[in-house]
Amino acid sequence: MLERVAAALLVVASMAAVGLDLDAVRARSILAQRGLLARAMIATLVVVPLTAAAVLALAPIDADTRVGLTLAACAPGGASATVLTLRARGDAALTAALVVLATLLSALATPALVALLTGGGSRASLVAAASGAGVAIALQLVPLGLAVIARAHLPGDVTVRAARLANAASNLLLLSLIAGIAIARWRSVLDAGPWTFGASVLLTLAGVVAAHLLGRGAERESRVALGVSTGVRSLSLALALAATVYPAPRTTEAILVYGLAMYLVVGAAAELARRADR
Repeated sequence: MLERVAAALLVVASMAAVGLDLDAVRARSILAQRGLLARAMIATLVVVPLTAAAVLALAPIDADTRVGLTLAACAPGGASATVLTLRARGDAALTAALVVLATLLSALATPALVALLTGGGSRASLVAAASGAGVAIALQLVPLGLAVIARAHLPGDVTVRAARLANAASNLLLLSLIAGIAIARWRSVLDAGPWTFGASVLLTLAGVVAAHLLGRGAERESRVALGVSTGVRSLSLALALAATVYPAPRTTEAILVYGLAMYLVVGAAAELARRADR
């Protein structure tokens, strides 16, 4: 319960930080980068799920664990990518746009991918994905929109201070979430075994690297945004699908292990990018 509250607050704070720093010119320039947006969606909706299928077909793990990792790999739109992009000094506004776009597409794409890769899927999976995407969109767009409106009507010094506060809150919440998952779920990591954790690390790295390569030719900040937004998956969507369609305990456990590996890998990559930009 506390993990979900912290995750929701993290989404709100990170989107507010982006909105307080976003103007109309920048928003239009992001929407005009159709080729870059398309390549990002290929990375998050095609490369990561297919890599998951290849890796998990070879990994010596049980069927329920394999389903859990597949659900995580097929669930794009992790909103915590925004704060990690801010941390890495990347284009957080572009990340926010990619997260929202991936979340919109996930309502249909995720059930289709899950059905394709697991041989399952049902009307329940579509309902769960659509519901999860709807909640995610609300948590993302409402604070983002309110922050953009505030930026347009408040004095510049006020919005700057508010953006710094939202950014600091995002970083604190992210660290708290990672620490909370690690402390509360350490036994799950041990029980899942090294293959589950290793596969999660490999899939996260594959997403980050693939998106970074597909962004070749773009500015450094944009490539960072692509890598982070692809590497971070929507754990809430994956858990919703698991609870609705694949309720086996090891499936949920595998998603949580994936989440811990994901935050550790992308967090380390963001820190390296931040240091390299000094």
